[in-house]
Amino acid sequence: MSAAPIPLGRIIPDLSGSAGPKSPPRLPSLRQELDLVEGPRTKEGAPTWTLHDPVRNAYFRLGWSAFEILARWAPVTADELAARVKAETRLDVDREEVESLLRMLQDNHLVAAGAPGAWRVYAAHRERRRAGPWSWLLHHYLFFRVPLLRPDAALDRLSPFARPFFTRRFASLVVLALIAGLYLTGRQWDGFVARLAALTSFENLSWLILALAGAKAVHELGHAVVAKRFGVRVPSAGLAFIVFWPRFYTETTDAWRLTDRRAQVAIDGAGIAAELVLAVAALLAWSFLPDGTLRDAALMIATVSWASTLAINLNPFMRFDGYYLLADAVGIPNLQPRAFALAVCHLRRTLLGFDEAAPELVPSTVRAWMIAYAWMVWIYRLVLFAGIALVVYHFFIKLVGIGLFLVEIGWFIARPVWREARTWWGRRAELRPTRSGIAALAVLTAGFVALVVPWRGRVEAPAALRAAEFVRVFPATPGRLATVHVAEGARVAAGDPLVTLEAPDIEGQIAVVRARIAETQREIDLSAVAQASAERLGILAETLATNRRELALQEDLKSRLTVRAALGGQVRQLGEHLAPGRWMSETESIALLVAPEVWTIHAYVSESDVATVEPGMQARFHAAQADVAPVPAVIETVERTDLRTLPDAALAEPLGGPIAVRQREGRYEPVSAFYRVRLRAEPPTAAWHRTMRGEIAIAGAPRSLLRRWWQAIAAVLVRESGF
Repeated sequence: MSAAPIPLGRIIPDLSGSAGPKSPPRLPSLRQELDLVEGPRTKEGAPTWTLHDPVRNAYFRLGWSAFEILARWAPVTADELAARVKAETRLDVDREEVESLLRMLQDNHLVAAGAPGAWRVYAAHRERRRAGPWSWLLHHYLFFRVPLLRPDAALDRLSPFARPFFTRRFASLVVLALIAGLYLTGRQWDGFVARLAALTSFENLSWLILALAGAKAVHELGHAVVAKRFGVRVPSAGLAFIVFWPRFYTETTDAWRLTDRRAQVAIDGAGIAAELVLAVAALLAWSFLPDGTLRDAALMIATVSWASTLAINLNPFMRFDGYYLLADAVGIPNLQPRAFALAVCHLRRTLLGFDEAAPELVPSTVRAWMIAYAWMVWIYRLVLFAGIALVVYHFFIKLVGIGLFLVEIGWFIARPVWREARTWWGRRAELRPTRSGIAALAVLTAGFVALVVPWRGRVEAPAALRAAEFVRVFPATPGRLATVHVAEGARVAAGDPLVTLEAPDIEGQIAVVRARIAETQREIDLSAVAQASAERLGILAETLATNRRELALQEDLKSRLTVRAALGGQVRQLGEHLAPGRWMSETESIALLVAPEVWTIHAYVSESDVATVEPGMQARFHAAQADVAPVPAVIETVERTDLRTLPDAALAEPLGGPIAVRQREGRYEPVSAFYRVRLRAEPPTAAWHRTMRGEIAIAGAPRSLLRRWWQAIAAVLVRESGF
């Protein structure tokens, strides 16, 4: 488990006296409360020791030579201490190694405050670490902790009840529960999937968060219980905030005291194991619980919880459980800083030819994978910090978001690169040509040429091809089909009859109105012979006029029973259901009339490409249908205002198109900025009668990739600059 601590203040003698004014400086005394305990052996079997600072609860892993130096530490000179170690051990220790250890002790405040010259070291260190309010905010809004509990005493009382969880019987029970849960869920698979899809909607977001919070609490409890089982103190637990997103944490730093690496790995993986066991229990419980909140919570834990813990906590590139599992499994504490130091040294040696001393001596295979690991972490962090920058930009109000975005990019991405570049420039006199350096220079040169040379000016954009003039024909009034005058594909002129309908009601109404007119006319004639009153004649005249208007209306309706072409063109989509004797309503389509001589294309060009598109440019339309040959076209107009809604719904992503949109009040709003370009096209060779979806290729002015990127960035800055 862990060795008994050795209080350094008791084994280090406090020698009196002082050196002469010309004597080398003596080593300062160490703090009395420091403990030195035996640590785990390395993979090669070498012993290690752990130096514990109980005030800050900090641990420092030491090798054999550092332990022997500390064990003989005294207020003597570095040369005298090195000579003592060489005389009493088989180690070849020199003054530089003693001074290097002294610097580490001073930098970590392990030297006694009353030691000669210690105050100067502490003052300089404080000055270096002093942060202004802006620097403090910069570091603490990204990550900070809020301790809420001191669970150590409660864990001592809980430990006896947790013993059954560490037995083979419990492990077998979990496996059986998993098998049973999978079997029972498989029998209700459709309901399981349907309910899961419903729970992942926005309306159930609060339940999802509560279920995940409960699972993460169990995760941290797993760390704490296993740590206590191995005798590790758990001083605090609470909330940690990453870009103001809360997550639980448990303080298990005392695990550094353990000499058994397997115990350290068990503590590292206990949270994930606890969450997986909880997911198994939830999966089994879901099959027995009644419908309701508790069953939905079990479903959340059985699905989302274990997937998230494996995806996030097993990540070895950030300082989550996966990182500590990897570091403890391979026996390399402080893996990331050591890997970074090796990778920087390797980069400087191979790329620039610097005579760089290795930060530590490790086997070649271990060094190779540590360097590869460092590069993977750097690449991951580049993507992560860029993502965090976007998160804080969208999370805060625009003015604050822009500032935080620039700070994130500048501080966490540009600053480390600039600092290393300054180091290279300061050591430019040490540059030596190397094969890797020459190859890298060639690659950079080729990349620069690829960026600045205007290789191509082709602009590609989603587009829709349609006839410039077309009209769908409907009956003007309900009726029975009498005659079809045209066939599919026939050419007609404007006004030509297409179909004729019959309406017995209209014919009957016309006959009735004509009879009324005749009767009224006879009454007028008789009244004139009988010399009727003027009032009587006026009434009859008004009745006659009303009947004639009714006749004109009915005859107009009859004339509209003959459906005529509204424009000259070609008949398309002539209904196969058009058979004489069939009744038709006003909503039934008869045919589509298309003027095939003139076709138009509406293309939607992105914000980064619209500046290179001008009227008069040649283009070719490539239809999504493989049987349609490319259609030549010429740009007529270019709109310089981005679209708020997408006119061609066929190009929207929900309908199978390439343009990502948001649906709002029955309209499609493009997610990105698009500009409509109208083109005049030649008729397609295929017999097409509706909107044809495809892509337009415009022969624009050649542009370099660098210019394209700059225009895209500038467009985003201009668009986002509005407050």
